[in-house]
Parts: sequence; structure tokens; C-alpha cells
Amino acid sequence: MSMGHDEHPLRKDQPDAALAIFYSADYGCLRVLAEVDIAREVDAEIERLQAGWLLGSETTAWIGRFHTPLGYWNTRYHHGSYLQTAATRPDI
Repeated sequence: MSMGHDEHPLRKDQPDAALAIFYSADYGCLRVLAEVDIAREVDAEIERLQAGWLLGSETTAWIGRFHTPLGYWNTRYHHGSYLQTAATRPDI
């Protein structure tokens, strides 16, 4: 079967499948958090990758790639649409 440059072997009306993997663990004073999205084309994208060191009973120093509500990364490359309210009342 020969396919053109723009053709895809899957039907166009078929939804895109994706797998989201979330991992969190505590290793004594070290805390690790990771979130990875894997799309159908086997493209893996790291959403979050953080490492934290427990400094005290209520203090942890974190480094890594964060997923925060503000900042350039989330407003420019966010993976989902934000919740928007309707302009009119719903029909019942």
C-alpha cells in the first residue's frame, strides 16, 4: 500500500490516543515527581520532572521542570484548553 506525503494510515475521524504516566516517590530525603505524555506516534513529551530535597520537617528545595498556572511555558505551550464560561445561560 502506497501512501502520499500527507496521508496517514489511520482514519481522520479516529480520535488521537495518548497515554499519560505520572510517577511520584520518596527516597528518604529525596522526592521525585515526573509526568510524561506518550502520543500514538510514540512521541514522548516530559510535562514535569522535579527533584526535591527535604531540608526540614516542613521545607523542601525543588529543582526541575514545573507545571505552574503562570509563566511563559504554560501560557504558550499548554496541552489543553482552559475552562471558559458561557456568554449565555444554558437552555433547559
